[in-house]
Amino acid sequence: MRRLAALALAGALSGTAFAGDVIRLADGRALGTPQAADPPSAADFAASGLTVLEENLDGVAYRLAGVATRQTLTRDKVKSVAHDPSSVPAELTEGLALVGKGKFDDGRAKLVAVARNAAVPAWAQAEAAFRHAESYASEGNATSADRALATFELERSRSRFVLDARRMRARLLLDAGRDEDAKAEYDAASRAQGANEDEVLAARFMAAWTGARGALRGADAAERAAAAKTFDEMRPRGGAHPALTARCDVAKAACTGAADAIVAVVAASDDPFVLAVGHTVIADAARRRGAEKKDRAALEDAEERYLRAALLYRDAECAQDFVAAAQFHAGEMFVQLAPEDAAGAAEARSRARREWEDLVRRFPRGEWARKARAALAEPQ
Repeated sequence: MRRLAALALAGALSGTAFAGDVIRLADGRALGTPQAADPPSAADFAASGLTVLEENLDGVAYRLAGVATRQTLTRDKVKSVAHDPSSVPAELTEGLALVGKGKFDDGRAKLVAVARNAAVPAWAQAEAAFRHAESYASEGNATSADRALATFELERSRSRFVLDARRMRARLLLDAGRDEDAKAEYDAASRAQGANEDEVLAARFMAAWTGARGALRGADAAERAAAAKTFDEMRPRGGAHPALTARCDVAKAACTGAADAIVAVVAASDDPFVLAVGHTVIADAARRRGAEKKDRAALEDAEERYLRAALLYRDAECAQDFVAAAQFHAGEMFVQLAPEDAAGAAEARSRARREWEDLVRRFPRGEWARKARAALAEPQ
């Protein structure tokens, strides 16, 4: 177990050697053991005279052996923190292992014990509290997850995990159809003290995107145009923040239906949001073109893109509506492009049904689940 801060300081001041932690700085240097490997070895931890006390959104607090004062590094200067494995509370390790095995109640009992134990380091208490709340989401218990994450945000508002907690809670709220509450979570994340510029911009984008979901679901051209304007104005200029630029381009295209403008953007991206929404928007355009011009190649392109969105990017943050739409239309494409022989047609219908059944399981709320249920109810 890690020594208590007071005991660690007392031992350091009296010349007692002890293993410590290693902080890797953004410039590549290391604190604790200057020549430490990345990740640190057992020898690196053994040679360290540094103890991490807290990991907060605005910085990492630590103490050096032989130095009485507590010191802090701002987050922009820290790349990573590696804790001496022997100092990690045993119940934290055990609790995480149990949750990983699906033994949620047993794991949570240990995590709660760590979170409430004032004798363990503050960083360990905070991580245990977050992992406890997160475990409910992993278990599929959305109600308890929502409640536990809200409690974590309130009680540990400075923790480095608070942005993760807000994003996770926002996703749960979106799944529950509580768009305004989800938007409030993203808005709060964008104002979090200590969040860096990229985190602030990402949260602002997600707040705007969440606010536009109503317009995207409807057919009001004026509302969609207003939403498109929001993303156009949010789009960075001059090449700054390329990840946000790509998201704004795809979001605008989702509002306008102008798919051609984002083909290159999607092809160059590795962002799950851009890929989920972008492939769906492009597929929609290809499907319309294929139907109007009886262009089988366009329909096949639509089918492939729908499947990519539904299978590869199904967990993309805030892309649930588009992933669900892609999965529904993928089923339609199987039927529309079915072979003419009876066996091939039957297999195509079976594949379509599997997509729709999976859609209903994954996204039970909303219009795409309703459409999938209606499609499944049709006679074979």
